[in-house]
Amino acid sequence: MKTLLLIFPLLILLLTACNLPTTTRQNPVSQQKTQLPEIIKDATATPTTQPVVIATPSCPNFQSFGNLIGVSPEDLSLQPINPQFTWYYSAQQFWNTESADPWAEICIPDSYELYFSTGPGFTNEFSIQVTNPTSTYLSNSSVLPLVWVISPALEPVKVYRWLPVGHYGTIDIGTSKIANLHDDSKWLPVSDQWQQGVFRTGPACASGSINIPGLIFPAEGEVIYTRQPKLTWETTTCMPLRFQLQIFSPQVGDLWFQVQTNYPWWGKYTTSGSIFPQLPDCARIYWKVKGGVDIIGGQEWGEWSEVRSFYVNSGSCPTSTPTSALPTRTPTRTSTATPEPVSVDCGSIKDSTICDNHPACYWKKNLSNPSAGTCESNSL
Repeated sequence: MKTLLLIFPLLILLLTACNLPTTTRQNPVSQQKTQLPEIIKDATATPTTQPVVIATPSCPNFQSFGNLIGVSPEDLSLQPINPQFTWYYSAQQFWNTESADPWAEICIPDSYELYFSTGPGFTNEFSIQVTNPTSTYLSNSSVLPLVWVISPALEPVKVYRWLPVGHYGTIDIGTSKIANLHDDSKWLPVSDQWQQGVFRTGPACASGSINIPGLIFPAEGEVIYTRQPKLTWETTTCMPLRFQLQIFSPQVGDLWFQVQTNYPWWGKYTTSGSIFPQLPDCARIYWKVKGGVDIIGGQEWGEWSEVRSFYVNSGSCPTSTPTSALPTRTPTRTSTATPEPVSVDCGSIKDSTICDNHPACYWKKNLSNPSAGTCESNSL
């Protein structure tokens, strides 16, 4: 009996020392370490997916493409010599696609070119290749805007017409409009084709240093065979904000027509507050121009250009055209020359140059005031 009592406590101590578990078994640390690479492998695994295949759009000819619309600069705005250009490509089939990304199935030009012509004559033409324009593809719009700052820079103090052209391989988009660069009737104000822009380059004239315009067309003494010619002029050092044109016709009196315009030309396709009326036929016309800028509280005008003259002959005038050379005080008439009408009130002419250039008049200086004078008739 004593033996059993001694053995039982020993069994209790042995079981306590072994600390045998009575619930679930924990994995050894060594086994946890072997599972860690498996966890990392599962977390970094890339799922296998099939690539999305987008069909290449079929673009066999220019009719597969939309329209190019020039946006800015426009409206004869004054720009630096490296302006930022903005134009739109309007996709033709955008709303006919069922793709989540309609632009992926639409014919889009792969390159662009900007065409230019310089005024006021707009007889020349040149182009600049666009490099890396900024474009924004909008999923809910059929219009793709493109923005590009031109390089190399344009010439200063010029008037530019411009339009965008696209290319896709050997296909050209928008080239049919290039001829419009040379046609005044295709531009504002007489045409509302807003796919084209016109602007001026600076620098802008500053107050106190407004460039005097140089007259271009008509040349002095030239015969013009239309009663609505396009009068043109230019500036060379800076660009005035606007111009003032005065036209004189001694045949009908002194100042016959006056207008302000932002254009460095004036003709039947130019807009301002007035419409260019038809000039008197079979008559010598005198004209001059000056530039102006805005100042606080009003406008400032520079000096007038030289005065030039031209002769209007729409086809019904005599063959001989009077010369515009300065006449003598008593011009010599010949039986073969057909003079301009002399039934003019010389006293109504207030400009000394116009007066002296009229065969029937001469300018009489005021001795007491050299800057003043009166226009007198040669017949007196």
